[in-house]
Amino acid sequence: MKSLLKPARRSITHWLTLYFIVNALVMLVFGSVGIYRLHLIDTPSPELENFKSTVFDFLVLIGVGLLVSALIAYYLIQLSVARPLTQLARTISSLQAGTTKLEQDEMLEQPSALLELETVRQSIQHYRQRLNEAHSALENKNAAFREQARRDALTGIHNRRAFEEDWMTLIKDRRNPAHQVALLLFDCDHFKPINDTYGHHVGDQVLKSVADSVSRALRVGDRLYRLGGDEFATLLLDADDLQARSVASRCIETLRQQDFRKMGVNEPVSISIGIAVGEVKEVGDLTRLQARADVAMYQAKRPGNQKIAVHHKEGILEDDTLVASLETSALYETLVNPSRMEIHFQRIVALNGQPDYHEALCRIRHGKTLLTPDRFMPVVQTRRLEAEFDVTVIQRIMQIIEEGLIPEGHGISINLFAQSLPHAEIISHLLEITRYIDRHPLMLEITETSLVPQLEDVAYYLKILRTNGFQIALDDFGSGYSPLRYLADLPVEVIKFDMSLIRKLQSQDRAGVVLPTLPS
Repeated sequence: MKSLLKPARRSITHWLTLYFIVNALVMLVFGSVGIYRLHLIDTPSPELENFKSTVFDFLVLIGVGLLVSALIAYYLIQLSVARPLTQLARTISSLQAGTTKLEQDEMLEQPSALLELETVRQSIQHYRQRLNEAHSALENKNAAFREQARRDALTGIHNRRAFEEDWMTLIKDRRNPAHQVALLLFDCDHFKPINDTYGHHVGDQVLKSVADSVSRALRVGDRLYRLGGDEFATLLLDADDLQARSVASRCIETLRQQDFRKMGVNEPVSISIGIAVGEVKEVGDLTRLQARADVAMYQAKRPGNQKIAVHHKEGILEDDTLVASLETSALYETLVNPSRMEIHFQRIVALNGQPDYHEALCRIRHGKTLLTPDRFMPVVQTRRLEAEFDVTVIQRIMQIIEEGLIPEGHGISINLFAQSLPHAEIISHLLEITRYIDRHPLMLEITETSLVPQLEDVAYYLKILRTNGFQIALDDFGSGYSPLRYLADLPVEVIKFDMSLIRKLQSQDRAGVVLPTLPS
């Protein structure tokens, strides 16, 4: 019932057309009535016939004139009123529909002849302009937010999300002409000790500097991504292993030129780089390529390597992964069960030829394979297992002493990571082993090639251990970080020179002159 009573809404064009039809019908009716009444006059005469003809012509002329006037009026009203109103209605409907971007309309750009319509047109134009500006600002902000979500907050470079998105774009874009891709994984060496020694603020500055140095060393257009912590990555399109190695060498050299002493860091900062190269179509899964680069990274961190390792072929991934998993598995099994660790004692002989003490050298037996430190130590350092590993070493040495495998009176030298000393569990185990000190003099060797974190804390605990009977030795002196600083700050009694330093004694250059003045 309501729908029947509700007035129908019609456009202005509809009403103008109806008005024109009604006017035409009215003129037709009136003209027909006038002509009909003239024909009713029965008295024929020449004057009357002329009058009828004149009236008829006049009525036809008036009808034609009115028709033409109506058409002109229809056109003018349609042009100046109907079409602008229709366009205004369409624009308002677009605004109501929430159109994100309103296109320019030539009809709305033209001024209206009617003052009222011109006022409405200008208001809508102004509102549309404001709305477009708001939409543009919102799109810019959304683009900025999207870019911000792809950026690492600390370093400003791209993050893991951008890394994964760019990889998916690479393999899905069939128009991409790149055939080969090289993945470079970067890992900052000894970053945790640096971060612990100098604080998180300096650690953050080091990461920023590493990111900046590596970014500058990459090719134009290449992106550097921070995957997390001190790990970075980049994708080199159309690069083979030689080109990738060249870029990696440039990254290491650029970082080497960075002066970290300005940040208060006296130790050198370096990176290890693992490289994996493959065909874009064949690689497919980023995880597999990343696993290959990770294996190469594992190789690059091994002692004696040049900080760069390339994984050449897809086919050997299974073997490399097996080796890596073997070493990782063997290490974790040993941490759970210390008896799986083999301790090889190297006799240290005094100048008089008498044995002084035995240095405990660690090996891990996994099935028929004997793993040497160059194979499992990178896993220890990469996984940050220094403290857990040292606890296992101490426990295993205590088992050997209790089994009576070392002759009484022979001293034992234990190698420990400097990073482990601030841990209460390490100090507790070292103090526990002092109950054998009457039968076996004990020496604690701190490897100088590892950066000593929290130097004051380490010196404090070494003094405690020294008070409880330990001799303190600095191992591999001259091969790594700040040896003179450690001599000044740590309660060291014995110095073990690195072989590379001993060889320089025979040289005739400056090293051969300076080295004899060092403590011996």
